[in-house]
Amino acid sequence: MSAAAGEEEAETLRSLNTKLNASYENWYAQLSPRTRAAWKEYRRLETLDREEGYLCYDDPEHELYQDPEAQWDEVDKAMPLPSPERGAGEAPEEPSEDTGPRCRSIKDDGWD
Repeated sequence: MSAAAGEEEAETLRSLNTKLNASYENWYAQLSPRTRAAWKEYRRLETLDREEGYLCYDDPEHELYQDPEAQWDEVDKAMPLPSPERGAGEAPEEPSEDTGPRCRSIKDDGWD
């Protein structure tokens, strides 16, 4: 990238930032005093959360909380234990002998 292209990109970014800042200042100027106070309090709390390393996934009061114990409940549901009827040393039942594919036609009496 040439120096001229880099300077043009920097100027574009400055211009965009100027427009965005002006838009924010216009929005903020139209807020009621009560809403401005709420906005300032929101920003203060947001900063506090960030400084404390708050994560919604670790907060039991948050709807996105992920209980580490609950994940095992899901695994148990997805992967049930084998039934106790078969002993540990027993071999599984042998599948029935396959005689090969059977072709059916419209003239067959039934499907068994």
